[in-house]
Amino acid sequence: TLRVFIEDTRYIPTQKTSKCISVNIFIYGNAAQAGWNVNTRDVLLKIQEGYGKLTGSGIVKIGIPDTVDPTFTEYFVEGPLTELINEPMIPFLPIQDGPNPSLALRVSKQLL
Repeated sequence: TLRVFIEDTRYIPTQKTSKCISVNIFIYGNAAQAGWNVNTRDVLLKIQEGYGKLTGSGIVKIGIPDTVDPTFTEYFVEGPLTELINEPMIPFLPIQDGPNPSLALRVSKQLL
């Protein structure tokens, strides 16, 4: 089980939610510098199931906090919310490992 923390900045005030999803977690790297990641499409599909799914219309961007400076966002997919799963994106997302693996996502609206 992976806990996903979602910060949706499309709204004022920002909506913050969390959701537990069931996805496969993969190890990458070698024993000295191993880490964990998840399939990006699997995460997006799972957060759109049941309660707590992303709603609204228009073009959105989804990203993760930057590893060097978490106040910045590294976006990995952009498109209409209803078609987001079909947009090009990075294949895997790094997660925080440990006894309670987690992933933080940020949702923003596309500014024209």
